[in-house]
Amino acid sequence: MKLIFFLIVAFFFFLPSPFVQLIPFQQEPCINDAFVIPEKVNIGSLMVISVTVKDISGIATVQAKNYHEKGFDVVNLQLASGTMYDGVWKGTWVVHDTKVKEYTTVVTVFSHSGLSTSVNLTWCDPATWWDLDWSYRKLITLNHNQVPSDQTNFPVLLNITDTELRDTAQSDGDDIAFTDVSGNKLNHQIEKYTAGTGALVAWVNVTSLSSSSDTQIYMYYGNSECSSQQNPHGVWDSNYLGVWHLNETSGTILDSSGNGKSGTLTGATYGADGKISKSISFDGSEDYIDITIAIPSTVTISAWAKSTTSGLADMLWCIGNTGTGGPDLFFYDGNIYLNTWDSGGNLFCVQPNVNQWHLYTTLIDSVANNARLYIDGRLCGTAGYRNPTKATFAISSSNGYDWQGTIDEFCISKIARSANWIKTGYNNVNNATNGGFFSVGSEELALPTRPTLTSPDNNTYTTDTTPTFQWTNGENQENNTLYVDHETDFSDGDEHINISLGPSTTSYTTPVGKALSEGRWYWKVVANNTQGTNVSDVWSFIIDTTTPDQPHLLLPTDNYDTNNNHVTFSWNETADNTTNTSDVSGISCYQLQISNDNFTSLLVNQNTSDNTTLSITVTIAGRLQWRVRAWDQAGNPGNFSETRNLTVFDFSLTATSSALTILRGGTGSTTIQIQVSFGDDELINLSKSEWVGLLPTGVTINFSKLSGNGAFTSIIDFETSGDASTGEFIFNVIATSLTGTRTLPITVRIAGMIFQMSASPTSFSLMRSDSDESRISITFQYGSKESVSLSGGWLGSSPSGVTTTFSSVTDLPPFDSILSFSTSNRASSGEYTYKITATGGGISDWIYISLDIKTNLTLTVESDKTTYEKGQEIQLSGTVDDPNGNAVKSGTVTLNFSTGTWSEQMNAVVTNGVFQTKYYITFDKFEGNWIVAATAVDSLGHTTAIATRINIIITVPEIYKYYTIAILSPLPGQVYKRGEDVSFTVSIVENEIKIRGATVTIQPPDGTKVFLSEISPGLYSKSYTLRMNSKLGNWSVYIAGSTGENEMFKAGFAYVPIKVEPTELSLEIVEPIGKSFETGEKITFVAKLLYPDGSPVEEGIVSAMKNDGSTLNFKKSGNGLYTAVYTAADEDLGYLNIQISATDVYGNLGVIKGTALEIIPMQLSSYFVRYWWFTGMMLLGLSFALGVVTRDVSRTVRLRNFKREVMELGRLKKDKATEYFISGSISRETYDNLLQEYESKLAKLEKQRHIIEKKIQKKKK
Repeated sequence: MKLIFFLIVAFFFFLPSPFVQLIPFQQEPCINDAFVIPEKVNIGSLMVISVTVKDISGIATVQAKNYHEKGFDVVNLQLASGTMYDGVWKGTWVVHDTKVKEYTTVVTVFSHSGLSTSVNLTWCDPATWWDLDWSYRKLITLNHNQVPSDQTNFPVLLNITDTELRDTAQSDGDDIAFTDVSGNKLNHQIEKYTAGTGALVAWVNVTSLSSSSDTQIYMYYGNSECSSQQNPHGVWDSNYLGVWHLNETSGTILDSSGNGKSGTLTGATYGADGKISKSISFDGSEDYIDITIAIPSTVTISAWAKSTTSGLADMLWCIGNTGTGGPDLFFYDGNIYLNTWDSGGNLFCVQPNVNQWHLYTTLIDSVANNARLYIDGRLCGTAGYRNPTKATFAISSSNGYDWQGTIDEFCISKIARSANWIKTGYNNVNNATNGGFFSVGSEELALPTRPTLTSPDNNTYTTDTTPTFQWTNGENQENNTLYVDHETDFSDGDEHINISLGPSTTSYTTPVGKALSEGRWYWKVVANNTQGTNVSDVWSFIIDTTTPDQPHLLLPTDNYDTNNNHVTFSWNETADNTTNTSDVSGISCYQLQISNDNFTSLLVNQNTSDNTTLSITVTIAGRLQWRVRAWDQAGNPGNFSETRNLTVFDFSLTATSSALTILRGGTGSTTIQIQVSFGDDELINLSKSEWVGLLPTGVTINFSKLSGNGAFTSIIDFETSGDASTGEFIFNVIATSLTGTRTLPITVRIAGMIFQMSASPTSFSLMRSDSDESRISITFQYGSKESVSLSGGWLGSSPSGVTTTFSSVTDLPPFDSILSFSTSNRASSGEYTYKITATGGGISDWIYISLDIKTNLTLTVESDKTTYEKGQEIQLSGTVDDPNGNAVKSGTVTLNFSTGTWSEQMNAVVTNGVFQTKYYITFDKFEGNWIVAATAVDSLGHTTAIATRINIIITVPEIYKYYTIAILSPLPGQVYKRGEDVSFTVSIVENEIKIRGATVTIQPPDGTKVFLSEISPGLYSKSYTLRMNSKLGNWSVYIAGSTGENEMFKAGFAYVPIKVEPTELSLEIVEPIGKSFETGEKITFVAKLLYPDGSPVEEGIVSAMKNDGSTLNFKKSGNGLYTAVYTAADEDLGYLNIQISATDVYGNLGVIKGTALEIIPMQLSSYFVRYWWFTGMMLLGLSFALGVVTRDVSRTVRLRNFKREVMELGRLKKDKATEYFISGSISRETYDNLLQEYESKLAKLEKQRHIIEKKIQKKKK
């Protein structure tokens, strides 16, 4: 058996190689390359997994297992290029559920052989980049093992030397910035930065420092344009009273806390080597730093210090002054005390080793009532509480116990810092290097900034199938990828162009082999680096190589003829051709071509400005051809439309004279001129037209030429017979071409007489209430004399208040007529034209008169000066000239004084062109700039067009304020009745000195000025009697006092409010008194109405009210007496109650008076006395009957006289009608007034006649 096995092995070993290859051999797939892009990717971003694999059996599947915080996702990769035996497999995954940390993607390749292989790829979710203007950052991890408990707003010291920082940061470190992992900026202070080495000493306020897990922050740098990012004051929380780094090389010791507690150095040495950077060295002899700072009852004082002695009396710090100072941190004889100058000890602990740096942190705690000393973060001892509340402080002692050694990083807090805070601070500073309290990660490059696309522009069109793509790169990209595809989201993975380009490449030209087809294409550029990607906008463009459709013409129609050379060419809208694709560029514009030689040359080659304009108007002439085609927005021209023909031609028709005047039996002629306005010459025909309107007789017309090609002339002759009709006639000459007809009217005036009209003058300038005249002359020239009539009328607008009359309106020439113009005081201003027409002999002539009506006055105003003080008078004067420049005889000037919202008016009388007036400036007026605006009007109605203005300045006298006016009476708000006396008493003082001899006036609202008399030194008084018509209501009485001393004006003013009420009138019933009256008897009432002073009320209103509510009105009967008469009626039987009331026209009221009268029935005896007249009438009855006969005769005579008067009035009416309508000797106003008078008299006579006739007829019956 062993032999057989050996032979079999030997057989296969010695087989030739082709046979060996036939034996199946299995091995794992070989992964040549695998990676993820980008390696740093945020949530929501797309990560690409790529793997290059070889396998002799062929790859079955490739899977990527992407791990995240909630597990993992499996992505199946697809063959992107190559074959299943040797190819590149790719897949994508959207990142989710990750934190700022590193993750793994496991890629597993499965072979058809059943074998597989895997590779682990790492990537991370980085913190969001704080600001892309910063190109670099580094992750700094703070070791939580160095933090005993969580801290907030902790100042962390970073002491770093970094060559990458050296190479890319600004030389002064201004661009160095710090953030937390969420991108929140952290406050920091750079204590030292050395650009040559990249050495950085910086304090960073870490808002949250964890003791359970590492805290991460970022340091950003690499921005050459920014200003300093430091905020030193923000590093130290509000509990710090002062922070002194002690790294100065000269001058003031600066406080970094922002509290401004800088210190003054005495004796000590700057620039010694410190625990961190530089520090201050003290030699024990008058070396100290004084700081003015209020120390609270609880305080934490911390300093890094190195002592060079042991056993001597040294103070690290001291509160207060020698003798009264303390407490202080006292190093004595190898021990450390909280000393207060009491020599009582108060020991903390033993002094540590000398010549070594130690952190001494002292807590003086008023709450715990003790003091605690921490050395290097450990509690070394507790001492008794000593009150530290002093206003001064010294580093070292300033009192003879000065420190010997070096001090660095000194700070004071107003709270008791926790032990863990102190320990964290020690750990940080003592291990403030990379690998100690913190570690610094590798440099990260910022995400690339976004590329900006430039060409092809978005939503544009082109015919180029191999376009060049251009863009502007951003920053930080390591390469660019150009994508071009039909899909807007590039989602199908088969982009037409997907090419990776170098970081500086900004353009790519499509190769011929990749030429783009017609339709819409989308493109973008992706900037890539290891941090991630940034994508440009997605732009699109359309490739269109197909010409648009042909438009169809609208107007003008084919073979159109026109005489208008402004021709509008229009066509139908067309569309772009969509045969190859629906994504076409669309119509851009239309092109119009016009030619006169079948487009060998072009007269017009014009495009529309857009695709909606479907017409173009051009100025053109001649025999023309035109056509239109469309252009699409990609630049493809379409086929031309059909061609149309057009003739544009025009000519003018004129005459050397378009108006002829021909004497009957004579001839006249004019030359007709034909001129071509534009276009090629065309045949033009003249035709003998008809007369327009009235046809004259006895007129013959002849043309010298009736047609011509283009321009020509023709003479027209008009011959009139001796009996030709006269007048003005219109003859139309008509010229016709193929493009239209022209008509020229010729005015032919055939006259039996020729006359001429002239006027002098032909222009006037009038004012209001003015008149002038023009002489109109009619002269005979030749022909048979006939009457000439004159008439006139206004052309255009007619003036108001202007009357025109002719002295003669009809006469035989030659004659003159005077045309008169008269203006009223309300005539309108302006320029007007009056047309005078003369008609006679069958013709008319006219002439124009120009009338200029001027209504504006010229006004000048001046004041005696420009600046006034209150209490002075403004002297105003000026001149007023009429529109012709002459002085106005009489008129009024209105002056308006104003400043701000206040204004006041006054009038001045103008006499012989001059006015003068005064205005007193009371002390209640406003000071400042005043405007005096003046307008004027004269007695003739002329006015100023605009106000004349002058400016004056009103000031307060320098000394007027020294006068104080005290109003002693009346009291403010005191009430008075009309007719009462108001006693005004005032005192005037200046600096408590009474002023004598002042002029004191009061000015009530009624405008009167009352002067007060001096009744004792500085005391002035006067009574003012209120009139019965004084203004009612609240008064504000102005009181002013002034003196003149040594040409200096002194004054003061005041106001007092009073109230004026109506007075009560005295009402007395004079009659009747204590008497009874019978019904039917007249009762006379007499009332007396008096003012309180006993004077009678002359303008009174008295009335009485009876029982039934009816009113009985009284009439004035003289001297305050008012009378009314009433007849007692039956309904008044009993007692008649009368209530009498009274008032005057000023609103003063009388007291209501009542009286009761007894009314009794009428007695029998009273009839004979009261009706004595009845008996007399009975006696007269007989004599009356006798007079009836006599009266009838009298009535007949009166009736005859009435008829005679009616006839006379009728004759007068006829005569006046003749005088007005025929002769015109009376005006229409006179005629109307007389007619009204006659009609009134006729009406009265007719009424009387009717009454008499009626009485006569009644008598006969």
